[in-house]
Amino acid sequence: MIVADVWGSIIKLTNDMILDLKSDYPYTDIRLIDWEAHANINELPDADLIGPTALAISEDEPEIFRVSFAMGVSTYQTDTNLFRMRDYLNRIFDRLRYDKQIDLYDANSAAKKGKLYVTTGTTLSPMTRAEVRPFQYVQVECLLEPTVH
Repeated sequence: MIVADVWGSIIKLTNDMILDLKSDYPYTDIRLIDWEAHANINELPDADLIGPTALAISEDEPEIFRVSFAMGVSTYQTDTNLFRMRDYLNRIFDRLRYDKQIDLYDANSAAKKGKLYVTTGTTLSPMTRAEVRPFQYVQVECLLEPTVH
């Protein structure tokens, strides 16, 4: 269940960040997106989109897991000068910097079962621009606290 637990925990973190952003941007449609479920960036909804992608998990030693993922951001055409996008990225980057923690939840019960500890190397990627909208992401790596059995 480690993949489901980690993915669900990242989704929870993303939803929490979106709720925080919506309080500062009440008239902006900000939505969670699973970037891996959308192959064509030109077919995305007319909204600001934030969501995880590129999840990788490796077991470096028995029960010691390294987790990496990216948090992608794309704003819609009303963000002409990309002020919202840069604000979103700034907040996400700050939330995923070294020594921050992400609660780990059980995917079935939603019970808190551990923590992901952000390690060094959080990176903001260069911006890419499709014909329709900009896209940028924050790449992060974590160590999973071993689960106590």
